[in-house]
Amino acid sequence: MVDGSGQISSADTGGGVAYAAHIGGFVAGVITGIFARLLMKEEPDTPFRRLTEPRYR
Repeated sequence: MVDGSGQISSADTGGGVAYAAHIGGFVAGVITGIFARLLMKEEPDTPFRRLTEPRYR
């Protein structure tokens, strides 16, 4: 723990891997969302939809 404490405060440590992982996760989420919208025929039934649309009343 004492040996690693110097690395926490060091300014030269990079965050490139975490940065790339966040960007990759965002891109994967956008692509998944696009495919989900293309594959879904209509919006799923929700309690809010039942309250607002006349055909569910």
